[in-house]
Amino acid sequence: MAQAMCFSVGAQWLRHSIHLPTQPQWITSVEGFMFLVRQRSALNGFHYHFLTTEDQPIAALEWPNFADSLKSLAQMGHETSPLEDLHIRMAPGRAASADYRISHVFLNRERRKDVRFTLHQGGAPLAIGEVLFPPQRLQRPRIEVVSPLNATLVRHRTMGRLSYCWERDGRTLGTIEEPKWLTMKRELSVNLPSTIPLPVQIFMSFLVINDAFR
Repeated sequence: MAQAMCFSVGAQWLRHSIHLPTQPQWITSVEGFMFLVRQRSALNGFHYHFLTTEDQPIAALEWPNFADSLKSLAQMGHETSPLEDLHIRMAPGRAASADYRISHVFLNRERRKDVRFTLHQGGAPLAIGEVLFPPQRLQRPRIEVVSPLNATLVRHRTMGRLSYCWERDGRTLGTIEEPKWLTMKRELSVNLPSTIPLPVQIFMSFLVINDAFR
């Protein structure tokens, strides 16, 4: 089967200022392999399982009901008030920590709001991703991981299936895509390089979930 081509997004937007302290030493017991992301239930869009291709648990991702989180938007400041955090629960022995969290803040108060996501281990930020909307309403947002690597998410469709590429400097780092045309539960296969730590791979997978299914 011919491999789908990925095309870089040419439009650029102003980068929001980012202040990230020195990165902690990465530790992980799992180094780069293909894994699956599967919705816990067809009726639950807020809980996903990360599994090996043999269905062994890697982690679980949970976040609050987004509608409830949006109720507090009127009281939120521009940069200082994150929504309720998402949680990544790692299976035993999979990473340096059992628990990671993803905070997110709106970067403006436009109708289509730019948002920054930060992956944390304890109090230390491990990765930052941004969703930036262009002025043109019909264009899709630009989605990037800006730390600890610079990578841009490129979306395309392959025979009715969702398919994404993470690109860096015009080259494909890896893919995250639906393995089947039709499933009762949302499912993605993740294939990213071993140089990216497992918690960051899960974070990059979350950015795809957030774009594809939210």
